Amino acid sequence: IGSAILDYLIATAVERGATRVSLETGGMELFAAARAFYLAAGFELCGPFADYRSGTTSVFMTRSVGM
Repeated sequence: IGSAILDYLIATAVERGATRVSLETGGMELFAAARAFYLAAGFELCGPFADYRSGTTSVFMTRSVGM
């Protein structure tokens, strides 16, 4: 179900003209499965974006789309 939701969100972003999708998830062990899921879906670690700040509670990821 998670993969289907992510695929839908990425497809919607591409339809709206996005070329990159970025996300923030937790940095704690509780979020390890989420980080593994996003890495398997082609996301890579990146630095903070928008108004986010670096810290141990956040992990930032990004992926090119629609190319």
